[in-house]
Amino acid sequence: MGTLTARLAGVARAAGVRIETGRPVAAVDVGAGGRATGVTLSCGTSVPARAVVAACDPFTLDGLIAGGLQGGAKASLDRARLATAPATTAKLQLCLSSLPTFACLSEPRGQHRTTSHLLVGAQEPRAASGAMAALARAEAAARAGDAPCEPGDHPPIEFYFHSDADSTVRDAEGRHSAALFVQLAPAAPRRGALDPGAAGWTPAAKAEYTKRLLSVVASFAPGIEGCVHEAVLFTPDDVRSHFGIASAHIHHVSNTLALDARFPHTVPGVGGLFCASAGTHPGGSVTGCGGFLAAAAAAAALGVAVPRVRVRSGGWSEPG
Repeated sequence: MGTLTARLAGVARAAGVRIETGRPVAAVDVGAGGRATGVTLSCGTSVPARAVVAACDPFTLDGLIAGGLQGGAKASLDRARLATAPATTAKLQLCLSSLPTFACLSEPRGQHRTTSHLLVGAQEPRAASGAMAALARAEAAARAGDAPCEPGDHPPIEFYFHSDADSTVRDAEGRHSAALFVQLAPAAPRRGALDPGAAGWTPAAKAEYTKRLLSVVASFAPGIEGCVHEAVLFTPDDVRSHFGIASAHIHHVSNTLALDARFPHTVPGVGGLFCASAGTHPGGSVTGCGGFLAAAAAAAALGVAVPRVRVRSGGWSEPG
């Protein structure tokens, strides 16, 4: 993902774009006609613009508009807020001294270059006691502040191994980068759920949840604990504070929100304002569809013709 961002930045600079970082936006300026006229930075500097494209989550964008979003934009935001609260996603970042061996596939078949879904109840996917029932139990537990996380009773987990596909993200000792994406983790663990002495994501709660997550993985990949050099857990609170995502949801809005119900990339009621984040229609994790649609809408509003470019294996092709 960092390589993709660097490539896009390089193309933008070559076209004359000036990129500044570490300059937080305090407000989107809206003129009397209800049209975005630029942004005001936290240092007080005003930057005029014919169009504003925001990559932040829709809830953060709402806070950048004086008086908040109104009309259709507010209705869309309210639907997203209702579906998204409380946030229930967590991520466990892992540094692995070696790649684990899955019990179901011990020989190398490229399995570490995929997304591995660790599901509970999937052995009976069509039965009432199967996967859907297990998901319902995990959701109810998370909303109650509980954290069941053991073999046979755990939330849905996705396992990624970034460095097997891209060796450049290994460290100097050749260790691997990996991560667990946990859906239906508790937004705020109740007292005793993870820490006998306190509620919330205390250091003890984070350590216990990390231990439990690895025990779940061990039921699919025995010996995973011996592969872990370092582990860092990002709870919903950490997603909010570290990454600046107001909803504390890694996808900006809940994945239960229908694609056509997500925030529009052309912001209703504010001309010249476009939202390019993962929380916009049609969502899609890291596909970039929201940004593509927002960029296309902004270009059309500015009367800028954008050539289509075909992407082939090995790099960019000629426009066509």
